[in-house]
Amino acid sequence: METRQYGTHVGVLAGWRFCPRCAAAVTLEGGRAECETCGFVHYANTAPAVSALIVDGERRVLLARRAYEPDAGLWDTPGGFLEEGEDPAGGLRRELLEETGLTIEIGDFVGMFTDRYGDGPGATAVLILMWEATITDGEPRAADDVSELRWFARDALPTENELAFRWLGPALRSSASHSRSTCSRKQGGREAAALQGLVYAQGQSPDAPKGRQAGPSVGEGEGEASNKTSCN
Repeated sequence: METRQYGTHVGVLAGWRFCPRCAAAVTLEGGRAECETCGFVHYANTAPAVSALIVDGERRVLLARRAYEPDAGLWDTPGGFLEEGEDPAGGLRRELLEETGLTIEIGDFVGMFTDRYGDGPGATAVLILMWEATITDGEPRAADDVSELRWFARDALPTENELAFRWLGPALRSSASHSRSTCSRKQGGREAAALQGLVYAQGQSPDAPKGRQAGPSVGEGEGEASNKTSCN
């Protein structure tokens, strides 16, 4: 999902004048810097980053308040830039451990989003890969680039003006829509299964082996609790 069109602006090469290898002058053209003296070429590529939408059993979302610029003081999802050659899943786990002290299990892929890391001509173009995640070990503890961690209900998320960057608002809305859709499908499946159980409880299930009766109908003992779900 693209959150903004940036045209031909190339932030990573803004201000380049000399070759980082031989210090000769470079030529900037077509999204690349080229040194005619030593042959060095550098392309203006988008930087990959990873982000986690951490959810708990109540489907609340864990957000992190940024400690530093850009967008210091605003709410963000934990994550960060990948190191060179780093696997995205490994990078996400590393960033979460550094920023929150948490060990996570990576879940559903939320989506891909584009943005710029800050404003101005030198702002880096970023491709963000976001996954849902759940905590497997640890307690939330703000560290590294994070000044505060807080749980938010899906219907009480920060406003657009309180969120960092341009991509985060659309990402959270996309995730909330996906969560409602998934929960609705699961709830519909449970209701259909419950109805089938009620019908079959009156007699033998057509799929059950001969002489075997269906289990108790929903509402008897544990069946009632197993049919409950939380959709936020």
